[in-house]
Amino acid sequence: MTKRRILPVAGLVAVAAIALSACSNGSTPGTSSDAAGSTSASPTSAAPASSESSTAPATTESSETSSSAAQTSAAGTEAATAGKVEEKKASSDSAKDPVLEDEVKVTGIVTGFTGTGTWATAPGGATYIGVKIQVKAGEKYYNSASCSSFQLGTPDMGVPTSDITSSVKKDLTAAGLTPLESPDPGKTAEGYCMYYVKAPTDTNLTLTYSRLGLKASGKTYPALEKELKITVG
Repeated sequence: MTKRRILPVAGLVAVAAIALSACSNGSTPGTSSDAAGSTSASPTSAAPASSESSTAPATTESSETSSSAAQTSAAGTEAATAGKVEEKKASSDSAKDPVLEDEVKVTGIVTGFTGTGTWATAPGGATYIGVKIQVKAGEKYYNSASCSSFQLGTPDMGVPTSDITSSVKKDLTAAGLTPLESPDPGKTAEGYCMYYVKAPTDTNLTLTYSRLGLKASGKTYPALEKELKITVG
């Protein structure tokens, strides 16, 4: 089947939005990136040497012991962080894009996530929530739904927040969680998208599936936005 390219409606999205095709937005603490789905189709594609010192400082038994202790401590910290993560079964209604024909649904959530560095804790006293999403890509177009296509919210928030998956991708993997990747046409992918939200509970989470307006096959289509109430358990 020939895969078609689609172009976003003028005024709704800039050419730069194309770069969002298969990656997640990386927000900075205290801000949320624009909620936007993949709206344009593009074909799927598949340091100078450092000098070494001629001599090395002698290694003493004391330094070896200190190094060993530091490694043990680091390993223990990583294990403790991973131990806090709790995966829960969850579900939602499925939603289908009538144009791109992508079909999405929630299959789980994760709580207790801890990042590293700037993302060690959620900004602004919020709480990290990871949402496991299944995406069944349509066969007509490239650039199917990815983490940037979804936003998560609770009743205590004015608007849902965009994902920060790309910023904590390594931490997700270290915790044994697979980040969601945009599937190829006709394929299915499943993985986690990470968010930080206010006052989350097992009963107040809503995932929004969105896409900007677009042009495809000579026709103009409106933006898409569907809310998926998450049921935990």
